[in-house]
Amino acid sequence: MSLRPSPLLIILLLVIQGLAIQGQDLVLPQPYGGPAALRSLLSSEMHYPLAELQQKVKGKVVLRFFVSREGTLQRIRVESGLSGALDAEALRLLRLIRWEPALYQGQPIEKDHLLTLHFHPGQYHRIVRSRGYDAPPFPYLPFDTSVYIFPLERTTTSPSPVYPGGCLSMRDFILKNMSYPPAALKLGISGNVEVQLVVEPSGRSSNVRVIRGIGGGCDEEAQRLVSLLHWVPATVEGRYVRCEMRINITFALPEGSDYRYFPTHQGTSVQ
Repeated sequence: MSLRPSPLLIILLLVIQGLAIQGQDLVLPQPYGGPAALRSLLSSEMHYPLAELQQKVKGKVVLRFFVSREGTLQRIRVESGLSGALDAEALRLLRLIRWEPALYQGQPIEKDHLLTLHFHPGQYHRIVRSRGYDAPPFPYLPFDTSVYIFPLERTTTSPSPVYPGGCLSMRDFILKNMSYPPAALKLGISGNVEVQLVVEPSGRSSNVRVIRGIGGGCDEEAQRLVSLLHWVPATVEGRYVRCEMRINITFALPEGSDYRYFPTHQGTSVQ
């Protein structure tokens, strides 16, 4: 079931320090895909511990960590916690997030950072009704419980998309779900948007970000669309694993018609 998060349904109200440029020299660490991709990942993957949910424990967990020049997380600790189980869930979620390193005068640097996660039982119940499950389901077993992300070339079998709503191909899925951005239509913008994502062992898309865009709202639409995709995840030695992928989506404005759009999957055009 695809999930398109709404601000009214998000349980995790994120306070991410440093998503803006400080001065003109320093850019602090940012999650892949920005706040929208982060909200989508957290609302899809979060699981409220049962005891805390029944006891209506609520509040915030503040995590402090360093993001290295390569974007890896180091020296993670709980700055302010709620309970052992909620702190552990916050740490688990943090380890699923990929980060862009801080930049100083355009060069990557190591930088400490804070992530604040707000837990609220009432909001969690609403998001569970919206997404259709409590604990994130794992229909594909056995799965790798580490957070390691395998490159596509190191997998035994690569991810394959599962199209919701009766769609039989990537092209059908795009035609049914994409809205060509009005700004791109007005400005006549067309071209390829390259999107990077992680296919989780659960089959959901996460850490979706645009790595080569064309503007006019096409980048945001491509990111939204890829976030809707579900997959049969990759395997390595018989276990389902996290896997990094790239998808190219082509926005085309043919002469003599309104507009069409053709997706491309792994660099292969689907017409």
